[in-house]
Amino acid sequence: MRREQVLLLLVVVGLAAGAWQAAPTQPKSTEPAAEDRDSQQKPDVAPQKSLVLIYDQIPTRSGQRQMLEVGATQYLIVYQGTDPQAKGGRINSDLVIQDIERRAVKSLPRFGILDFEDPYAEILQKGASDPRWQDTISNMVAVIRLVRTRFPNTLWTYYGVPFVPFWINGTDWESATPENRKAELEKLYQANAMLVSELDWVNCSIYPVYDPTLFNPAKPELVRAQGRAWRRTSVSLSRILANGKPVIPMVSPYWQPNGVARAGFPVPKDQFIEDQVAVAVDGGAVGIAVWTGIDTFIDLAIRGEPQDSTPSSEFSAKGWREVFTTEFLSGVEPSVWSDPSVRAVVEAKAACQIGDAIRWIRDWESAGSKPVGAVKD
Repeated sequence: MRREQVLLLLVVVGLAAGAWQAAPTQPKSTEPAAEDRDSQQKPDVAPQKSLVLIYDQIPTRSGQRQMLEVGATQYLIVYQGTDPQAKGGRINSDLVIQDIERRAVKSLPRFGILDFEDPYAEILQKGASDPRWQDTISNMVAVIRLVRTRFPNTLWTYYGVPFVPFWINGTDWESATPENRKAELEKLYQANAMLVSELDWVNCSIYPVYDPTLFNPAKPELVRAQGRAWRRTSVSLSRILANGKPVIPMVSPYWQPNGVARAGFPVPKDQFIEDQVAVAVDGGAVGIAVWTGIDTFIDLAIRGEPQDSTPSSEFSAKGWREVFTTEFLSGVEPSVWSDPSVRAVVEAKAACQIGDAIRWIRDWESAGSKPVGAVKD
């Protein structure tokens, strides 16, 4: 039955292009080939009023309290840095457990995420054609089972699963042939089904990494339409794999790296809601997970690059200082970033910015009708 569902997905979805956090760099040909089908792919209003809203960080206590008032709560995320050897393709479950225990001061949040991407995203995109796939899946399944056993009151998932790539052989999803879309979806289904069956909820990633005005300034609306199409594919495939489990995609109110955008700068409200949130819900999501990593990036900007380190190609202290100077400090860069007053201003304004994005979701949702589902215990 699930195989038939995948085939049906091709017929119903017929999608997509967009922006995944680990998407390949821009291909040689950047001119989108598909015609703009924006009018038939953009939901106008939210179809439900009970979205689960979760976020990773808001840097002030007052901001966190305000989010409780709108029904948004924090999730726990365990990053790959917990296990420095995980890049070898195996996750050390003992280190994961230790990290969670260290952070569980009183109780754990309702939702928990294990974020291991390198080389896991690549392997889960290739599937059985990758000789590492079977061992990787077995290891990831073993880790998620152990974590669930040790912390049963939290619902656990892996970030970005299923890992759906932006490009199919250098072509975006919407421009690809039906045959190529069909083959890719079937491969992704087979590659991810075993792992998703072990998850409590599904957290595919639909980050924005292609700013239409930078990626294709001549046809920005076409880029947006392609992005919505790719996201709908990702969420729809997640819903099929989930087989009734909650699908809560990961979005961000900030442009992310690995595409064509000014990473760290805010996404316009209309694009955040229409191109991420609305498409996710339209594809079957019962909630939205918001990621910013803002605490880490504020620390990076305030303290500067660690000594004897090479600045990240994705996010650097210099890059975030430019973002914060532009967005929060009226374009005037501080002479001393470590001044406590600078951190206080940046944290307060970042909390407001993230809080606004979450409130946008609730405001948009208020125009909806009946809910499509809820998270079960």
